[in-house]
Amino acid sequence: MARKVIHPAKPQEPVKKKTERARTFAPGARVFEVVLYNKKVRNAVEQGERHSQYDDDWAENRYVEVEAESPEIARRKIATRYPKHHGFVIVDVIDTDSKFDEDT
Repeated sequence: MARKVIHPAKPQEPVKKKTERARTFAPGARVFEVVLYNKKVRNAVEQGERHSQYDDDWAENRYVEVEAESPEIARRKIATRYPKHHGFVIVDVIDTDSKFDEDT
């Protein structure tokens, strides 16, 4: 197993992932997670076939983040990007700012 060696003479800077970027939100906007899958891919996978355009992973639920002012606007944005006529089904829209306290 490889070990990460940190040299005390060289301060280590935090490594940022390539996908990380500073988020700037429009006034009133927040991040929502939209749960969706592709019905056409799911049907193809159930029949032991492959969809001609999308990979088999679309048969399962996926979580896509979208910036929006409300859940309704988040749903509309995702529906534009992943249209129903292509087989995409929106299962849920989750407000990531909503906190659930399981201890109470």
